[in-house]
Amino acid sequence: MRIGIVCYPTFGGSGVLATELGKALAQKGHMVHFITYQQPVRLNGFIPN
Repeated sequence: MRIGIVCYPTFGGSGVLATELGKALAQKGHMVHFITYQQPVRLNGFIPN
């Protein structure tokens, strides 16, 4: 599935939840794109499927 997640790239709250959700979905084989103005702090880089 192709998934787009819109979030703020912050240290707490919705930014953390969105980043962790996206990482978990990517590990299950989904194609995840983050739509934000800056790389989320918990996302260290590109995670290939």
